[in-house]
Amino acid sequence: MQVSNSQAGGTVNNPAQVSCGYTYGVALLTNGTVWTWGTGPWGELRQWNDRSQLYSGQVTGLSNVSAISSGWKHILALKSDGTVWAWGKNLSGELGDGTTISQSNAVQVLNVSNIVAVSGGDL
Repeated sequence: MQVSNSQAGGTVNNPAQVSCGYTYGVALLTNGTVWTWGTGPWGELRQWNDRSQLYSGQVTGLSNVSAISSGWKHILALKSDGTVWAWGKNLSGELGDGTTISQSNAVQVLNVSNIVAVSGGDL
């Protein structure tokens, strides 16, 4: 599988995992980085707007990721150290950061450790 990462037609190779949310896609590459594309007005794509992102972009500040999962409008990332990070819509506390503020940058899920798998849900 190849995911375009530039208007010049570059590609992101070697995805280890791909997950899809309501209007966006997310890929975990074998090097532990995370890339997103599509439409994500709640911060799923690292920005706040309704414009479609036709080319993938790397989620900055996030590395050593071992698994990803998409919720409806949020994304979860499990790092190799057993911590969980989340970003996107947070209307019902789905990011687990103790707030209901949506985030365009990954925030650490509080009070969890030694996690071995993640799964996003509807909210």
